[in-house]
Amino acid sequence: MIGDATGHGAGAALVTAAARSAVSTISYSYKGRESEFSTAEFLKLMNHALYETTRGQILMTFFCACIDLQTGKMRYSNAGHDFPWIYRRSKAKGQTPSKKFVESLVMKGHHIGKQDELSFDEQEVVLYKGDKLLMFSDGIPELLNLEGDEYGSSRFLRSFVQNIDQPVGQLKDTLVKSALAFAGEAKLEDDLTLVLVEYTG
Repeated sequence: MIGDATGHGAGAALVTAAARSAVSTISYSYKGRESEFSTAEFLKLMNHALYETTRGQILMTFFCACIDLQTGKMRYSNAGHDFPWIYRRSKAKGQTPSKKFVESLVMKGHHIGKQDELSFDEQEVVLYKGDKLLMFSDGIPELLNLEGDEYGSSRFLRSFVQNIDQPVGQLKDTLVKSALAFAGEAKLEDDLTLVLVEYTG
């Protein structure tokens, strides 16, 4: 899962801390009954917890996924977060890496904390051996250089595809370094957060 509070400063930091606490509490409540876990219900509970804290003053985007490691089935829900990407290595086998093998998990949803009693959709996709899932915050594509140019989703996606053969840990570092190299000496206005997962079957 990955989340991002709107705005910056102390308020956003407090909301992030509250969100971490809520994630821990809700996750623990499913201990021993993991098969019943619902990403949509998870976001509904997260929304209630954050609304009780912020009363709609500070919101969060959130993406939650649950992967069955035996079957590769992944259930997911989105609360206004950037759409994650899946690089379908299973389809690209033996071919030159290309954007055509990237699938965007398009799903709209309310920001959590906006109002109480929100509901969220839940969808399912199957991961196959070698597929890589990339979740990220908007701080990466919205990164600016000294000229005021934006790094953008296109450059970010190109870096992801061009370096897709790297091991997950190395690829994560490469993606961050590529974005920072673009920014140069420009001051970072937001955090650069990403989560990278490879399904090994």
